[in-house]
Amino acid sequence: MRVLALCSLSLALLGVVPQPACAQEALRPEITKLERLPQAQRPRLPELVAQLRRQARETSDEQFDLLFLLSTHYAGEKQRAALEGLEHEFAPWRRSTETRQRVLGETAWALAWTVFHIRSGHLQLAQQEIDSLKPESLGELPLKWRYRERRIRANVLEETGHIDEALLLRLDVVRLGAQSAEVWRHVSALAALSYTYYRAGQHDKAVEAAKEAQQVAESVPDDHDVQAEAQLTLGLVLSEDADAMPSRRAYEQSLHHARLAGDESLQALLLGNLADSYLRAGDYHRALALAQECLPLAQRLKDESTELLAMHNMGLAKIGLKRVAEGKADVLKAIATERQKGATTSVSEGWEELGQYLERAGDFAGAMQAFEEHRRIADTLSRADQRKRVLEAQEQFDAERREREAQLLGQQTVLQGEQIKARNLQLLQWGLLMASGLAAMVLLAMIFKRMRQTNRELARSNEELAVRSERDPLTGLANRRFFQREVLKHQLEDKLQASLFLIDIDHFKRINDSYGHAGGDAVLVAVAQRLRAAVREQDIVVRWGGEEFLVLVGTREPALTYALALRMLREIGGTPVALPQGQSVHITGSVGYASFPLPGGSATPDWERAIDVVDALMYQAKGHGRNQAWGLTVSRATSVAELMQDLGELNQARERGSLELQVTPGPMPGGAP
Repeated sequence: MRVLALCSLSLALLGVVPQPACAQEALRPEITKLERLPQAQRPRLPELVAQLRRQARETSDEQFDLLFLLSTHYAGEKQRAALEGLEHEFAPWRRSTETRQRVLGETAWALAWTVFHIRSGHLQLAQQEIDSLKPESLGELPLKWRYRERRIRANVLEETGHIDEALLLRLDVVRLGAQSAEVWRHVSALAALSYTYYRAGQHDKAVEAAKEAQQVAESVPDDHDVQAEAQLTLGLVLSEDADAMPSRRAYEQSLHHARLAGDESLQALLLGNLADSYLRAGDYHRALALAQECLPLAQRLKDESTELLAMHNMGLAKIGLKRVAEGKADVLKAIATERQKGATTSVSEGWEELGQYLERAGDFAGAMQAFEEHRRIADTLSRADQRKRVLEAQEQFDAERREREAQLLGQQTVLQGEQIKARNLQLLQWGLLMASGLAAMVLLAMIFKRMRQTNRELARSNEELAVRSERDPLTGLANRRFFQREVLKHQLEDKLQASLFLIDIDHFKRINDSYGHAGGDAVLVAVAQRLRAAVREQDIVVRWGGEEFLVLVGTREPALTYALALRMLREIGGTPVALPQGQSVHITGSVGYASFPLPGGSATPDWERAIDVVDALMYQAKGHGRNQAWGLTVSRATSVAELMQDLGELNQARERGSLELQVTPGPMPGGAP
């Protein structure tokens, strides 16, 4: 307070009247407008910020917000000299003796440089910059600053391929956005969460988050920026569906709102996404026209990400029109730029899509090369760890209601226990008082009989609760918690002594899209029953997550494990699955399996790394046509690290004899062997 008083006094001596608090509050809507300024109007931001800074007090929150907006503008425009020139203006906050102001200054300065490195394509530097902020020191900052830090950190992690960690942060940003009084922050957070789910392959969750963003946006129907972002997100996550019209309608709605809002940057992005929509529909002429309309607009706006999207889609459209060499050059140019930026996830996705279009165009050699590049990069992204963290995040975000119900049930159980204890004590007291007579003894016996019955009922209730906590509610199979307890019985000195089978239902997303969630649930239940029928009673069958199942068996005999893998394929794919609507669908599965310890070498993984092994094998089964089982029969690796390296370089490892595989095809659709 003393500093503010001295500041006010010096202003008075200079003949300047300090701005009253109401004048500072009047600046807040103007600052929000600048924060949401469309990309096309961004060149005017320094001028607009300067106007407002003349009205804001030197040490006010409004002054600092404006300084941060200016710094992120220079960072986004990659103007290093201008950004460095603001260092002295951040200094009073960064060197303040007040902890809150100092943390605020350090946070804003680090975020600005993180944005600069992202925009400059130096993602490793961006990672180092954001990591210099310690999350535990940010707890006392205002909500909007925690929102900004979490969101920018998630952007860095997602672009560097750490989608699982990014998802955890996105969930936190949504919670912060919901607490904010600003609807646009909430919608923006939900849109980002939806896109991250989309990139992680969690289609249902992506659609759910996008629809929630749309619902929240409906509370501000005249805010065209918010409406455009919500519709854009919905269009994006629906773009994978078999019916392209809902996605295209959402894009068209978003483009309409973007034009009303005057946001040219969003218009460019939507043109790129509409081009992608027509690509998926096979209308390559329309896709090419939209991409060619998008490219010069993105270049004029200096929007590199949209420019790359347009270039990528333009190349794919040309390949679809049989202009293969020309289109391939466009796509490779976009991929090379993404690689220079260190955007590993985008590079992997780009190679996969290029391979698909080259294959359709008949360039099988080019397609094979593209798929190999995709597989090589995808293998480095630690799929097993990513899936585990994503599932953990989903449990954290989606199961809050179930957790509260479980807590209430637990509290009720505890309360019942306390009531029984109190009743027991009371009954015991009564029994002692009446112990002098025969009638009292009879009554006491009846009371204790009732107590034992009540205690048995409580114990049975607790046992049922424990069983429910270790079972998947849809399929009735064991869940991860049960497996993690039981697998320890098959582990000796941190070395697994059992066989593991990881099973994935082929094309499950397509089944969900075609027959709805009820159809997908029917398939999951049917596969659970068929796997249970394929194994022995003492073997453990687990709903591992989504459409994946894990089987743990005690036997390690090669002939028996091979026979079991074949039996699983035949049980899954032998007969169609009956669906609730009276329809039926043929299904198949892909299996990865191995017996531990592995024959041939000295690599002895624990159960967690063993799952990584069978996961890699299952991934190979899917990548080589699906409806087959890949078993690792021999590994000459001397360590777990060497084993995982061999699996990452599977073809080379097989050629040099480091490992041997057993590949078993499943039945043909329709039940033929």
